[in-house]
Amino acid sequence: MNMLRGFKRVTCPYCGHSFLAADIEDNATVAELPIHCPKCGRIVKTNWLLNLLSRLFG
Repeated sequence: MNMLRGFKRVTCPYCGHSFLAADIEDNATVAELPIHCPKCGRIVKTNWLLNLLSRLFG
C-alpha cells in the first residue's frame, strides 16, 4: 500500500528540468516511488536516506 506524504521540488539530473512531484512512500517504508521527469521521461531516483535525515534533523 502506498501513501502520499506530500509534494516536493525535484530536479532531473539528466535534462536539468525542475518540477513539483508527489512524494509517495513505497509499501509503508521510508523508500519512495521513482519519479518520471515530465520533460525527458527518464526516471529520477532520489536518495531517500538523505531525504529522511534532512526531515529528522532539519
